[in-house]
Amino acid sequence: MKRLVIYALGLSVLNILLFLNYIRTASILGGLLSASIIFCVGFPIIAAMLSLLVAFIPYKQLSYRNKYPRSFLLTLITMQIMFALYSIIFILLLIFSFRNFK
Repeated sequence: MKRLVIYALGLSVLNILLFLNYIRTASILGGLLSASIIFCVGFPIIAAMLSLLVAFIPYKQLSYRNKYPRSFLLTLITMQIMFALYSIIFILLLIFSFRNFK
């Protein structure tokens, strides 16, 4: 469980740094603030709602109360991995598309 928390925090930091490429604000601090709100508030709220459904999947005959924290962390990590992959692919496409037009 502690390992999942560490993965979730690490992916949050990675996604905040990747998200700064999308934000076009006057200041870096404003971009960091909006990225932090998205990844430290928005993603966990969505993951909490989705994990309510994921926790209904039978797993080792555990009760719902025991499955919910694990399903929350796994859902959050899955969402963050998907966003990180999307961001990396987007950045690579930008780099290689500008390279071809020169």
